[in-house]
Amino acid sequence: MIAARLAVLATVALAALVAFGACGTDAQTQVPIDPQCVNSSHPPHLVSYHIHILFNANNQDEVSRAMVLQHEFASHFKVPIGKKENCSFAAGDPRPEQKSICAYPTSWLPDGPFPTAQYSFFVPRSFYGETVQWIMQRRDGLDLLVHPNSGCEIQDHLHWSMWGGTPWELNVAAFHCDSPGCIPPN
Repeated sequence: MIAARLAVLATVALAALVAFGACGTDAQTQVPIDPQCVNSSHPPHLVSYHIHILFNANNQDEVSRAMVLQHEFASHFKVPIGKKENCSFAAGDPRPEQKSICAYPTSWLPDGPFPTAQYSFFVPRSFYGETVQWIMQRRDGLDLLVHPNSGCEIQDHLHWSMWGGTPWELNVAAFHCDSPGCIPPN
């Protein structure tokens, strides 16, 4: 009986390794998967976070609510927004030396892994709890994605993330790297 249980556990473990890409590449992205990204015994350091607000750019009500939320968040956390947003580095850069919240420009068309309009804020670890609580309680029916930045883009966005509202299917083919500390190209 113990041998049968061990055989089942070994089969499940192998299936999990294949599913999480620990044995080569992710089938959807063809990005080589670093085994450190899927090592639950010693997972990579979660360096920072992103908060993404997703909305339908063709729905004026959603656009209005999204823009109000963006400005209220920026005002509350003293993040400058306007003609030029203040995150001056690639969106996938975990940026451990960045100590303040910053904003990326609004994407009005599908871009990267996002199938719809969206904007995002870069959030250092020290602001995680306060910002996530604030935005979850004020999202006004909008969908949002909160994910860590470790350099393991697939795990960051799909396995270690959380959604407020309805999860959207992301275009994982847009991811360029999947290893701890990896910085994707601009």
